[in-house]
Amino acid sequence: MTINYLSVIVFGVIVGLVPAFIASSKGRKFLPWWFYGTFLFLIALIHSLLLSEDQSVKDERALASGGSMKCPFCAEVIKNQAIVCRHCGRDIPEGSASERIKADQANNPAKFKGQVINDGKDWVCLCGTVNPYDRDQERQPCSNCTTQRDSVLEIGSKF
Repeated sequence: MTINYLSVIVFGVIVGLVPAFIASSKGRKFLPWWFYGTFLFLIALIHSLLLSEDQSVKDERALASGGSMKCPFCAEVIKNQAIVCRHCGRDIPEGSASERIKADQANNPAKFKGQVINDGKDWVCLCGTVNPYDRDQERQPCSNCTTQRDSVLEIGSKF
């Protein structure tokens, strides 16, 4: 019985991709994990599954989602609505909380479906479209999907 060495090498190279992709999704470097997985597959697979996600990757994702910011005092990631930093215990400046909410409304209006935003100047339809809020009009359709404002805001109040 002969061993086809080329097929063993190809199999090892392909199998090494599994722990490399798992580790890469957790913020680790792909290439070292690919070598590790190619030569010690079973150990590398278990190791990659037990890895915790890299903290810097978690922080980057939280900041990119728009729901978090860095504390102005200790530079740790905290939620936008935070009043006190959970890391250093210092009070977050009061003006920045309302500014952060306004910035969040401007950058992510889809998060505020069925709500009035921008200090009552706009409303967000369930389709995610931001519409000007006209208090003089009793019925106001969405500019995108023609859903009426009153029905949208009534549904939004139930969230």
